[in-house]
Amino acid sequence: MKKVMMMVAVLGLAFGAYAQEDAERRAAAEELVTVMRLKETQDQAFDLMATQMATQFKSSLPMVDAGKMSKMMEKVMGLLKEEMSWEKMKGEYIGLYAKTFTTDEMKGVIAFYKTPAGKAFLDKQPELMKQSMEIGQKAVLKITPKIQTLLMQMMTE
Repeated sequence: MKKVMMMVAVLGLAFGAYAQEDAERRAAAEELVTVMRLKETQDQAFDLMATQMATQFKSSLPMVDAGKMSKMMEKVMGLLKEEMSWEKMKGEYIGLYAKTFTTDEMKGVIAFYKTPAGKAFLDKQPELMKQSMEIGQKAVLKITPKIQTLLMQMMTE
């Protein structure tokens, strides 16, 4: 009986330590996503995605009326923003960072983002993201005719 009680006590302590470590890790992850300005990054990504999708739809579906295209884009982006809102996704991001990085690693990254170099990186990140998406968009536009040809071939087969 004493051995069982001792095992229960040890397991209880181990679980408590794990829960505390997990809470500490999640707290570090939450601070990390905040310091990284992940919410703002997500908002900017939605704006860039809307622009990119509009351009792609216009080139891929030239027969669709501009007014209808605009309404369609508005609905699609509204749905995406609603279903992927920060409030709905924040916990997922925190869990992802907590699962991927140790508490010490996250604390190191947080410390970096609080330095002048880290702040400069965060400040310049939106422009980097915008220009990166433009590079990707140009590449997609360049191959759009080939994609359309492949689609037409597949539809006739």
